[in-house]
Amino acid sequence: MIALGIGLMMCVVASAIFYLGCPNQQWLPSRFYKAKTGALLSGLFALASTWVFTFVFSVPAAIYTVITLYMLSLSLLPLIHRFEKPQTALKGAGSSLKRSDSYLVHMPHW
Repeated sequence: MIALGIGLMMCVVASAIFYLGCPNQQWLPSRFYKAKTGALLSGLFALASTWVFTFVFSVPAAIYTVITLYMLSLSLLPLIHRFEKPQTALKGAGSSLKRSDSYLVHMPHW
């Protein structure tokens, strides 16, 4: 049971390292390292997480678990910044949906 928690934490750390190496990350004002370094460190943590999960699951199940957790945490990590600092809507701003100019032109019916 402890191996499951350690593997989970290592997988989340791996995706956080990968996210912090991305140029569009929003957690910090600037990146600590380049994307290649982040991908390498993230891959090492993901491999270590897979190794830890093999104590609990079989090897294919451990690989599937790491890929699934990595994908889920990469999709949820950018939302943490939004909970910390929510976006504010401009007051009095209308709809941002605009119709194209071709909508106003009469189209022939044939």
